Amino acid sequence: MGVDRNVAAGLTDIKENIAWFKNSQDVLTINTAAELKAFAEMSKTYNFKGKTIKLGADIVFNTGDAATYASKAPANVWTPIASFKGTFDGDGHTISGVEITANGSEQGFFRKLSQSAYVSDLHIQGKVIPGGSRSKVGGIAGYNAGSVTDCSFTGTVSGRDQV
Repeated sequence: MGVDRNVAAGLTDIKENIAWFKNSQDVLTINTAAELKAFAEMSKTYNFKGKTIKLGADIVFNTGDAATYASKAPANVWTPIASFKGTFDGDGHTISGVEITANGSEQGFFRKLSQSAYVSDLHIQGKVIPGGSRSKVGGIAGYNAGSVTDCSFTGTVSGRDQV
């Protein structure tokens, strides 16, 4: 059995994983864990307003489950998508193995969804257990001023307030 191309091992070189991004295109498709990680890194400086990000496949970010992570940390800790202003169409796909443990508030797969953000048909499996202040914590978004429809989160979410 070959290695699953969606397993996120070795996501150190973001530059190699942005071929999916074409600023001239309105719809951008992400197919791998490496591309998803690059998208999250790009969100630190680019908000994707007017763009639609579409998942083209189920993505396994980490293998294992919460019981496994209790004794051994996952290979890849998810860095939440910073501030998103576009459309994210999960197309019914699942992103599994999401692990968020960073300190701070506004923690979730998306840290912050602005008023223009729209997230749909996305399924996330994982764990959101930040340290520090731990307010505004969610599976899909830490802070949501946009629209989230037909999405689900399966796993553990823990915080102090506004969970």
